[in-house]
Amino acid sequence: MICSQVSTEGALNGLYSTVGIQHDTTTTLGTSGTKYPYIGYRLKQGYKSVTSQYNSLSILNTSNDNYLMTIEYNPTLSTTPTWIDIPNSPFQYSLFTGTTTTTVTSSGYVVKSLIGEAGTSALTTLVVDDNQIRNGSNVDGTLDEMWVNITPLGANATFLGTAEILYYL
Repeated sequence: MICSQVSTEGALNGLYSTVGIQHDTTTTLGTSGTKYPYIGYRLKQGYKSVTSQYNSLSILNTSNDNYLMTIEYNPTLSTTPTWIDIPNSPFQYSLFTGTTTTTVTSSGYVVKSLIGEAGTSALTTLVVDDNQIRNGSNVDGTLDEMWVNITPLGANATFLGTAEILYYL
């Protein structure tokens, strides 16, 4: 008999799942140069061992304004978001819709950023490469948040979007 073993220390299992978030209500971001939270996610309370990240994002600019989009880890928002459970997943999400007045008052760690193009039907799709910043929780149970933020470079800019979260259990 021959016995063998292959091991990798500290590597993630190559099997993963994805879950999508749809932001299908037009959101108006009123003030040029102001950073607004757009799509956020965090772990549900009982899922401390899940490794996750944004996998891809699609933002549809329905106004004629350039914009700056950032993905940020734990930014501070001007109001407390409402979190909604994503069924059959370890996540909750939050969206700001309509004409939102909620802003980012203090930036978090910027994981990724891009300048989006102006155009009434300009779709920007971003694939997020593997990064080392992952959602989890602090020792005191405070849950980390990952947010897609948009800073319009024109007044009353409007957007639709989707986000895909990749995760390992």
